Order: sequence, then C-alpha cells, then structure tokens
Amino acid sequence: MTAPFLLRLTFCAAIGLVSAVAQNQDPPPNQPFQTVHLINLRSADAQKAFLAALTDINAAIAKAGCAKCAYHLWKVIGTQAGDYNYRWTSNWPGSEVYLKVHNSPVYQAAINKHQQDLDAVMNAQIYNRYVAVTPDK
Repeated sequence: MTAPFLLRLTFCAAIGLVSAVAQNQDPPPNQPFQTVHLINLRSADAQKAFLAALTDINAAIAKAGCAKCAYHLWKVIGTQAGDYNYRWTSNWPGSEVYLKVHNSPVYQAAINKHQQDLDAVMNAQIYNRYVAVTPDK
C-alpha cells in the first residue's frame, strides 16, 4: 500500500471514530422520546445538501416502518443566542422502533449515501435524547 493511501485510510478511520462518539451511545429509552441535534450549517448550499439528505433519510424511515418519526430541521430566526444555528429533531415511540429503523438496510443505505453531508455537521454537534416530564400522580 502506498503512503497516501494509508494516510487517507487513517484519516477516514479517525473521522468514523469521531462520528461514533459524537452521538449519544446510551441505549434509547423504552418510552416515547425526542432526539435533538444542535448543529451548524454555514451556508445556503450546506443547508440545501443537508435537507436533501434528510429527505432521503425520512423516506427510508417511513419504509422501515415509522413515517411519523421523520427528521425535522429548524433554523434560528432573529438574533442567535449560542453557537448552534440549526436544530435537527425527531420523535420516537420507544427503543424498539428506534432500533428497528436504525438497523434496517434501507435506513443504513440512506445514511451511507449521505455520510459526507452528515459527518460535516455531526462531528461538531450536541446530541441529546429527551423524555416528557409529567406531574407526579
């Protein structure tokens, strides 16, 4: 193998590792929950590419069995507070559906198709899962 090839291979492996730890690795909750990614998109072109990726991924989510779990992209309007200018959200009925969708071949294919667009934002994101807070009964 040539040195440039090994350098590219090492770089790709490092990017993959950063992607893997950039997102919450805890098991998803068994109850309904929301995922929230705080991200930065630096240009209209980046927004367009990311939205196109989400459109394909949402089609895969629907094919995998949860059309209501689609991803939504929100943009700051007005004066921005904080560092992140976009919020990418989805709602899930629980861990069973979340894992079924994320492990499905159709979802994995959509993610792989858009990996470059996703990596560009996921490497610097804040990611959390939220469950509803209800009053004690």
